[in-house]
Amino acid sequence: MRLHHLALTCRDVRVVADFYARLLGLEELARHHDEGGLRSIWLQLEGSVLMVERGPPHAEGGWRLPAFCIASGEREAWSERLRALGAGPLDSTSYTLYGRDPEGNLVALSHYPDGAPVSGV
Repeated sequence: MRLHHLALTCRDVRVVADFYARLLGLEELARHHDEGGLRSIWLQLEGSVLMVERGPPHAEGGWRLPAFCIASGEREAWSERLRALGAGPLDSTSYTLYGRDPEGNLVALSHYPDGAPVSGV
């Protein structure tokens, strides 16, 4: 299993992303904006991505979740594994399934940039 990405929530995306880019020598991959402005900056890690993301206004920042790589064609099988463990899926996007471990920590299974199969969860 390979790590897909790490998501780090913070108040100031630009400052925190700049810190990690300079500290670790990471190249910027993308910037994402929404109605609130700059939502995230993605930095290239070797074989994965560090996603520095704006957190909810009243939440503490910090490491948000590990996301592990899966193949898009295996999405339903991974959904079943989460169900069998009573871990979810709690939510999903076109690219990612979300669940929780036994202590309530969020975990993701992602196949970005390959979208979900039409019949997927």
